[in-house]
Amino acid sequence: AGGATPAVCTTSTSRSGSSSSSSSSGVILTPSNTPATAAGLKAIEAEDRVVLLVYFPLSSRVAPCYMAFHKRWSVGKVVDKICTHGKIQNHNNQAADEEQQLHLFNLKLCVPLPPSATLVSLAPELSSGDPVMVSPGTVLPAVVVDAVRARGGAGGRGLSASAPALGLPSVAELTAAARKAECVLC
Repeated sequence: AGGATPAVCTTSTSRSGSSSSSSSSGVILTPSNTPATAAGLKAIEAEDRVVLLVYFPLSSRVAPCYMAFHKRWSVGKVVDKICTHGKIQNHNNQAADEEQQLHLFNLKLCVPLPPSATLVSLAPELSSGDPVMVSPGTVLPAVVVDAVRARGGAGGRGLSASAPALGLPSVAELTAAARKAECVLC
């Protein structure tokens, strides 16, 4: 059960190819599933499972989604699994420069997680249900950090699927902030 692979996260698309949950810029705004339907959920025993809300790089067109991971997996393996299932190019094993590598960031604190740490070793700073983001480099894009901090994250609660109910930035607000900062999102 520990080596099971999570299922692919998907988005629904219309015949025109546009995502039903995307903005006019093509950025996907809502998670493609729920914690109860997290990718990989059935492959990992409940007591060994950590479910995370995964946000993909801002430049991708991949919907954020909940994914289940084994609690003993390293952060590096989690990044590999996320990239495989989000169809994100991952050259971490080839790139010597950390700024070229993809990192997994805890969106509650806006910090990168150590690649060799296991998910269970990161508790309580990272726990099931928490939002994370895969992004290149060792620092999150400023627009992401600003959006999280503006609504009580980075030391508070950060992003979550229920962000509006908690007074935190939603994916739509994060996208709007990125557009305002003239970031390339697609």
